[in-house]
Amino acid sequence: MTSSEPIGFLLDGQIDWSQIEAALAPLRLVTEPDDGTVPFRLLDCHDQLLRGSGRVLLEFDAALALFAGKEAPLRQAAASDGDFPADLPDGPIRSLTQDLFPLRCFLTLARGVLRSTTLRVVDEETKTQLRGEVLQVEGEAGGAVTLVLLKPLRGYDRAPAAMAAGLREQGAGPVDAERVFAALAPEVQPYVAKPKTTFTGQETAFDVAVETMSNYIAVARANEAGVIADLDTEFLHDYRVALRKLRSVLSLFKGVFGAVQTAELKAALSDLMQPTGRVRDLDVYLMERADYDARVPEHLRPGLSVMFDAFAAERADAQAALANHLNSKAYHTVISELEAQFAHPEGFIRGAASGVSADRYARKLIWKRYRKICKIAARIHDDTPDEEVHELRIACKKFRYLVEFFAPLFAGKSAKRIIKRMKLLQDNLGAFNDYAVQQQALLRFVETHPAMTGRRGVEAALSIGALIALLDQGQRAERARVMESFDRFNSPEARAEIKALCHPEEAAA
Repeated sequence: MTSSEPIGFLLDGQIDWSQIEAALAPLRLVTEPDDGTVPFRLLDCHDQLLRGSGRVLLEFDAALALFAGKEAPLRQAAASDGDFPADLPDGPIRSLTQDLFPLRCFLTLARGVLRSTTLRVVDEETKTQLRGEVLQVEGEAGGAVTLVLLKPLRGYDRAPAAMAAGLREQGAGPVDAERVFAALAPEVQPYVAKPKTTFTGQETAFDVAVETMSNYIAVARANEAGVIADLDTEFLHDYRVALRKLRSVLSLFKGVFGAVQTAELKAALSDLMQPTGRVRDLDVYLMERADYDARVPEHLRPGLSVMFDAFAAERADAQAALANHLNSKAYHTVISELEAQFAHPEGFIRGAASGVSADRYARKLIWKRYRKICKIAARIHDDTPDEEVHELRIACKKFRYLVEFFAPLFAGKSAKRIIKRMKLLQDNLGAFNDYAVQQQALLRFVETHPAMTGRRGVEAALSIGALIALLDQGQRAERARVMESFDRFNSPEARAEIKALCHPEEAAA
């Protein structure tokens, strides 16, 4: 840090100026408060990625200010319209947030008023030795923090040192996101899309299944309001992933719950998932619009507008239906009953495997799923039907879910390394599947949609036909990479690590 860069401090409550003046003597403090207060908003996305990285983003006076630790704050103009990073004018905060969460909108996590005060520290000759800014921030919830940003001037070391000492005497430290949230947004809990199961070493397979299910029901519920309000597409994505993981627990943890209850739970979760599918499909198509346009020649792009206009109109209707579903009494009855069922699992009829130790159950199940992946991959060649490639994708997804569920059980970072190796293969298989599904959907659109009539329909058919041909090329390229990706995932080193994780007694021998 150079002497001209700001130094940031955070303290709870209001600053005691008399203590600062005593610490600075014989230097003198000059403060110039702005007239009155201005409203502020504490911003982050639903994932709270700024908070998680130790950052605090405030909006006030039509500007944004981002604070983090001892770093110099970032400032830029706020958006005049829109709630996404892309809606911001060019600036450092736009760049940072677009990298962190391009698909998520900003949410207001706290409101209140803010008073800004500029300060100077001068000597007996009234020469300025230090400049700074003080932001006194009071939240609607009643808490308050003070941010002090000091800008030392070259050649003057005593003033910033004395000011820092006076601030530390009042409990000031580096800007800390958790302290800010505790004061301004005490009711806002961190959001975790992938909650970890807690292990003490005494758990059974039943214990892990119940806690995992309870965790992901909570994740689904944490996204309901965002799906209903249609704030951004990731609320629905996270909601669906949570439901998918709930269903995976039921299919993977065989013998843990009674057969009748397992079937009932699967049916209930399928009913919850069903109304979400079409909205998510349309979200994906609409988010891919720029990529689709870029794939076809420029003179064919107007034809794609017919399809995208139809998708946008259908999505509006499908989203309204989904919001009604999530607001319905029937939905709340089902999800509340599921919540209560896993909060009080003593009512479950347990299966034959329910009492098996979590450690033994996990290692056996992960090894079984790994061997299934290898068996499916061994059958894949250039002429293998698409369905078998899709079968490999599903097997990989279930394997990864298992490793994630049980990761805290294993010492070291072997589980994280296995998941990381799996990601490239899953990305490859996911892209292959997306290309296949999109081609089928576009063909159905051409064959059945009312918009495909008249001159514009012919124009759209030509454009969509060209796009389908390009998607087919993409699918073929991804297919050619499947075995290459699998070989990277299943390297000798990876095989040895998975075997050591699942059969530690053999590795130790």
